Amino acid sequence: MNRLYNLRRALAGRRVGGAAVAAALCLGTLVALPASSSAGVGGATAVRTAAQSTATFTRTTTPAVPTAKPTIVLVHGAFADASGWSAEIGYLSGLGYPVLAPANPLRGVASDAAYLDSVLATISGPVVLVGHSYGGAVIAAAANKAPNVKALVYVSAFIPEQGRPAAYYTDKGNFPGSLLDPATTLLIRPVYNPTLAKTQPDPGVTPAPNDADVYINPADFRAVFAADRTPAQAAVMAAQQRPVSFAAYTERTVAAAKLPSWDLVSLDDKAIPPAAELYMAKQAGARITTIHSAHDSLITHPQAVDSLILQAAHSIDGSAPAAKVLLHLNLADGQRPENVAVEPNGDLDVSMSQAAQVVRVTSAGKQTVLATLPYPADKGVGVPVIGFASSEGLVRAADGTLYVGYAAGTADLSGIWRVRPGGKPQRIIALPAKSFPNGMAIDPSGKQLYFNDSTRGLVLRAPLAGGTPTTWYSGPETKLTGLYGLGANGLKIHRGAVWITNFDQGTLLRIPIAHSGRAGAPQVKARVAGGPDDFTFLNNHSDTVIAGLDPANEVVQINPDGSYQTLLTAADGLQGPTSVAVVGTKLYVFSAAYLTTKDPNILVTTINTHCH
Repeated sequence: MNRLYNLRRALAGRRVGGAAVAAALCLGTLVALPASSSAGVGGATAVRTAAQSTATFTRTTTPAVPTAKPTIVLVHGAFADASGWSAEIGYLSGLGYPVLAPANPLRGVASDAAYLDSVLATISGPVVLVGHSYGGAVIAAAANKAPNVKALVYVSAFIPEQGRPAAYYTDKGNFPGSLLDPATTLLIRPVYNPTLAKTQPDPGVTPAPNDADVYINPADFRAVFAADRTPAQAAVMAAQQRPVSFAAYTERTVAAAKLPSWDLVSLDDKAIPPAAELYMAKQAGARITTIHSAHDSLITHPQAVDSLILQAAHSIDGSAPAAKVLLHLNLADGQRPENVAVEPNGDLDVSMSQAAQVVRVTSAGKQTVLATLPYPADKGVGVPVIGFASSEGLVRAADGTLYVGYAAGTADLSGIWRVRPGGKPQRIIALPAKSFPNGMAIDPSGKQLYFNDSTRGLVLRAPLAGGTPTTWYSGPETKLTGLYGLGANGLKIHRGAVWITNFDQGTLLRIPIAHSGRAGAPQVKARVAGGPDDFTFLNNHSDTVIAGLDPANEVVQINPDGSYQTLLTAADGLQGPTSVAVVGTKLYVFSAAYLTTKDPNILVTTINTHCH
């Protein structure tokens, strides 16, 4: 790695210097976080509505009396100190949580983790351990030996894989984007590090340097670390920065502790590349939230940090409403839920993929079959990607009529089928044998049906009464890439535009509907890897989206600015979510188990539909 080589060369030559979300999460306990403004670091206070307090650290050898709430331990990273957590300390203390923010020695991952373990040993009861930046590597290691740590929260952080140093993730050859560079933005100052010494120096003898302190050049501090701050604020932070040792930055680490984890990824980070943060978060199995922030997100976005800490805390104390299985479906009968339409009374009409059925499910979990589509003689072996006949997209008209897309693999059956209340299914729009009609929606006039053909990467439109469809939009944004074999997938019409998920490309698209009815220029509203399938909007007035990620086995909230949060994972019972629906304060999630091949189901949990 070039950057690692340059650091070593700088140390060997004893060279000194060188000129050269976010809103609160919608799911869960529906915590309302107050507005805040962050004024600085190192003594500057972020204003919160909760009472301000300072974390104190009592020297003791006896664990304190356990408390009802978990203790929050906040570990800062390199080029910073514990005062960066001021806003979080004030808010969480105001909620009654015990909070500690010990000074991180920044001398080496193993030695810093050992020090942190000694702190954790003084705490009785469960702990939520939170780490920013290099502090992420420290908490990941320390939690391996601290049985009272029950949850981890990473904030714009390193979570190194076993055997890899933090420097690996900022090396341009691995993850481009970091501005940390010993040739330009870093200052290297040789020092003696006692944690590296094999023997202690004789009394009165000044030991020779065996390590180096690494600083960010003050002239580059704002660009690297604090781009969201004013130049004056960044200058104060630069002057107060605490250096990390060269050993800490280059030390190969142990495997991260396997605990329930949350990760706040900064999409505008110039210290740790966002791609690296996402990669590490996924490797650690963390629930990911992304925000548009520079590296100092703990200072500029304390609400987003607080939200994740509270989620972790609630997962320990049991105060978070858990998702529950409303209905276990029968895989042997082909009950793989694909799409959903909501009835006025809250009942759920669901297309059951492999069963080629439309089923109504009540809030109590009772099922009624509304329609069964005719199955092809060859069972649909010619259907692209999946190899079986499948009922896919589903939408409900104002009069109660349902329209369902059918990928049958034969020209006589593939197309859009109409199911009138109490009537038999009737094909009203014919499609080619190899088509894959997926997400669909009816325009506000109630006269036009829009739907995706996922394997051809097309957005089609046809009269709701039936007839020959025409291509409404075809472009690179809706095409498949070959990753999964499906392009344009989910589809909704919302606030004057057609919104689409692209399964292969991992994108959420917005295509305006012009006055003429034609498609406007498509906009990529978000990029969410993991196969975004069907989705819904939080409410009719919000552009906040809830989407199922089938291959990733997650449900995410996508915010209007393109950032996102993980709401549910396999730990909540997901089995490959294909569709979601919001009904009042309930979020329903439909899992088809295409990849897990077990327990297709319908989950339900609570959601705050007014958080945006």
